[in-house]
Amino acid sequence: MSTDGINYGALAARLRGVHHRRSDRAVDENPGKVAAGGIPLDGVLNALDSGAHDADLDALQTHTTALLTKARADGKRFLLVDDAYLPADPFDREMVRFFADRMLEPSRELMARAMVTALAKTADNGGVVDPALVQAKLGSRAHDILVAMKSGRDLSTSTTVRAKLKHQELDHLTRHKVARSRERRTFVARMPLLSEITSTMGGQNALKNFTMVSVQHLFPSTIGLYDALADNGLHQPTTGVGGKNYSSNADAVARLDADGFAVHHLALPAPQDAGLDAEKLVYEMTTQQLGALFNGVDPKETTRRFLLLDDGGKLIRCLHEKFPRYAHLCVAVEQTDRGIQHIEGMAKEGHTLQCPVVNMARSVAKKDHEGPMIGESVVFHAEHELRRCSPGLQEGLERDGKTATVIGYGAVGKATAAALQRRGYDVAVVDTDSDRLVAARADGHAAPPRQEALAHGTLVFGCTGRTVLTPADFGGLKDGAVLINGASGNHEFGLHDVDAAFFTKADPALSLGDDGLKRSRFRGHDITVGDVAEGDAIDNRVLHVPGVDGGTKELLAMRSGYVVNMTLGLPPEYVQLTLGLLLAGCLQAAQESTPGLKEIPDEVQDFLVQRTSKHLEKMGHDLHAPVFTSLTGWDA
Repeated sequence: MSTDGINYGALAARLRGVHHRRSDRAVDENPGKVAAGGIPLDGVLNALDSGAHDADLDALQTHTTALLTKARADGKRFLLVDDAYLPADPFDREMVRFFADRMLEPSRELMARAMVTALAKTADNGGVVDPALVQAKLGSRAHDILVAMKSGRDLSTSTTVRAKLKHQELDHLTRHKVARSRERRTFVARMPLLSEITSTMGGQNALKNFTMVSVQHLFPSTIGLYDALADNGLHQPTTGVGGKNYSSNADAVARLDADGFAVHHLALPAPQDAGLDAEKLVYEMTTQQLGALFNGVDPKETTRRFLLLDDGGKLIRCLHEKFPRYAHLCVAVEQTDRGIQHIEGMAKEGHTLQCPVVNMARSVAKKDHEGPMIGESVVFHAEHELRRCSPGLQEGLERDGKTATVIGYGAVGKATAAALQRRGYDVAVVDTDSDRLVAARADGHAAPPRQEALAHGTLVFGCTGRTVLTPADFGGLKDGAVLINGASGNHEFGLHDVDAAFFTKADPALSLGDDGLKRSRFRGHDITVGDVAEGDAIDNRVLHVPGVDGGTKELLAMRSGYVVNMTLGLPPEYVQLTLGLLLAGCLQAAQESTPGLKEIPDEVQDFLVQRTSKHLEKMGHDLHAPVFTSLTGWDA
């Protein structure tokens, strides 16, 4: 409750509910409107971002820049422009207003967003534009550009080049219309396990007494999880959705927001803001989420009614550090080993858990059965990222010998080594646990002394969730090695602890092209390392470091040390096990009453694994030897 007596959180939830019902009705009508000649805003934005209309955008930029300059001069204002000085033409007026209101200068990317914002004013709630209405409200120029874009092509198949920044500078209403105009992709039909869990373990009232906040990696398939939680009774407008902006899928986040979920603004894809403070930003987000959750709540209440769905222990840690008075009202689910490490660290400091926490992270179903798909995902995404750098880079690495080092032989490390082994790599394993080294040798991998193993691999995977190397160790790696984080965050190689100058000093060949792409040289290849429009937080980094025996070694730190497999997600057929564990964990948490870590019952885990295996077998896939390449449509 605020000081003026108004519960703004409850008011916002009511407004989201009204918005949600209206948008549902509008979206249901979209197919008919598109068939009748309407144009979805999402298709327009993707087409403008595809590169096919750069000449039109450049001409529009020149025209708008001149109008903006005149309006500012006439208004004798710096950047801001009074309405009285805007152009009379309705389309010109909207284009100039876009930049004046935001105090921005026109660029090709922003011109696309300015045009979509103008068109959105003529679109219905479902985000479909009627060309005739554009003609009437914005004039012939806007109409002609729109019709020319549609001529001879299906705009629904257009794809944006800079997906992470697709919705940058769009106002809330425009972003919602763009999201609603796009086909809603949840992949629930490819994840039958979720409905089976609801029918056997939950139901429409299972979670109705709970309000949830969450931190998740937000991919299209994650929408299916939130839908399943709603099917089990969670109220969408009060369900808090938090994400990690370096991994969030722009379309998925925008869709969840447009659907009426309470999406936190820091979950929006913003890789240029992630920087080396991603963990700090997530903690800030969780602080704000929990602050809103407990607003107006009497800490003397006794009924557990708040559900925390956590990734990395941020919500649970923040609860105990900043909101301990409300911990007894909460239940939680933790899905990562790093999160459990946080809880163990709290215990060592004398801070015991004050709420039940379902320990999904160390369940057998996750460690033994999810592990193989995570390992496949790590290697699959590493290959994808190498191809993005340069089509010939991966082939060149393989020609020089398919060698890899895997640091950490826990569930993820073991699975990553197996995925590499399936591809013909000679794998060396590093681990401080002698039993794990014995297991690695039994699985056909080498386990030499640490320094020998580090110098072995052309590809070096960190799979521990802890800092296993620091820049001081890089000189002992193989010349031309690629550092790949297969765990979480950006701690694995100590790159969370360096300043930005470390990267620029280490790469004298770094350059910026006229197309906005950053390039460098690695192993004799010209490579693309990043996009200026996306900032530099997750650029691939070429490093030149002193070798232990003298000279200089050249390395590539993939995604600035951030986890590699958080760009495309996982195929829904496989990830349904992970999402199923999360859903089952939430249903279990709602029934827990005493503080402490709670294990998922064996019979529940067995059910989830068996059903997932059965669904995969029907398609000719194996849960324990996953192959992603034959599953299509999920990695766009």
